[in-house]
Amino acid sequence: MRIEKDHLNIDDSSEGAEVIMDACMGAISEILMLPAMDDNLLTEEDANVLTLVGEVLKTIAKKAQAYEDVYEKGILPQNSQN
Repeated sequence: MRIEKDHLNIDDSSEGAEVIMDACMGAISEILMLPAMDDNLLTEEDANVLTLVGEVLKTIAKKAQAYEDVYEKGILPQNSQN
């Protein structure tokens, strides 16, 4: 999977939610955040908010991955039979 500059090239049938989210967050960082930081356009508060947003998106991706594992792939958690 690779995110290209002109289009999003993701085959979500082969990649999990966490991998896709990491790719999207990497693209956002590369295209928006790093240039803004280089030009001193982000305040410390902006950076803190973006960090919080990133952590929330990671949590959402973990939950989506768990859903995919259980309901799409049939992989049950280790203690699911207790």
